[in-house]
Amino acid sequence: MQISPIFLKLSSELGSNHLLVQGAGGNTSIKYDKVMWIKASGAWLVDSVKKNIFVPVDVKKIRFGIKSFSEDPLKGVLIEKTPLRPSIETTLHALMPHRIVIHTHPVELLAWLVLEDAQNMLSDLLKLKSFAWVDYIRPGLELAHAARLALEKNNTDVLFLGSHGLVVGGDDCKSTVNIMNDILNLCRKIPRKKSYINETELNNIGEQFTMRPAKYSIIHSLAIDDISYKYCAQKNGILYPDQAVFLGSKMHCYSGAIDNKAIKLFFEKENSLPYIIIKGKGVLVSKNASNDVDEMLRCHAEVLSRIDDNQKLRYLTDDEVTRLLDWDAEKYRQTIK
Repeated sequence: MQISPIFLKLSSELGSNHLLVQGAGGNTSIKYDKVMWIKASGAWLVDSVKKNIFVPVDVKKIRFGIKSFSEDPLKGVLIEKTPLRPSIETTLHALMPHRIVIHTHPVELLAWLVLEDAQNMLSDLLKLKSFAWVDYIRPGLELAHAARLALEKNNTDVLFLGSHGLVVGGDDCKSTVNIMNDILNLCRKIPRKKSYINETELNNIGEQFTMRPAKYSIIHSLAIDDISYKYCAQKNGILYPDQAVFLGSKMHCYSGAIDNKAIKLFFEKENSLPYIIIKGKGVLVSKNASNDVDEMLRCHAEVLSRIDDNQKLRYLTDDEVTRLLDWDAEKYRQTIK
């Protein structure tokens, strides 16, 4: 069965917009009767047109598995043999009755979703817009069960996932995108101005530790913008799942003396670091780090640049972060290149 070219083009366009999807995050699906095509775990949506990244699964079997509280609703649901694994969020997509489902991590919305009082604030902001709210819970089957309960209380095309992202469903690609855009247009915030670095100085520091300046200029605001740095350095600094998966169990922030000896001691204490946020100087990334690190750092910089000073954020607990990082499904996703 051939997947709609319109759907593949839409998926690629979503994946190319870093304000909606970052790296291997986000996923889309399309249903044909009992068959659902879902993005593969670890694949990048931007590759939807040029690579075969969608997996066909039996949606009726998955729904039955969810409703019967099967430990693994995805067991035996592949329609054809493939080395790819269905997305972690396959159960969530199957649960949605819509033909087209789009799950993104929009920067504009994340800047609301990570706030402690996000549900009430979004209700006030969106007024008459209908949506179902799901408090943060680990992605995958746990999220699917929580979403099922939320949808039973509020039959809607829009799901807000606390500390996570947005899910919208529709009958076709155009109407589904329109639903998403209507929501995001109401959530827009003006980001603080970009911060600038002394690139020569940052390069000199990085060369001592096999590191380079972060790929995108906005990333350096995590170190130079006082508000953003404060939020990075609080608690573990982790606000949403993909941040933990691709950046680690805590944000690596350094505010000590700017000399090679002091920074070297910090590195030795923290073991090998994929990146370091040096207060007042900029962000360095390991030359061996995957592309996901730069993508997620950019996402985090975009989110924090839209959050005002002294707002109360809902950081993931250490236990919630551990449950993400010790999860086989996420370990697998990190291995996909």
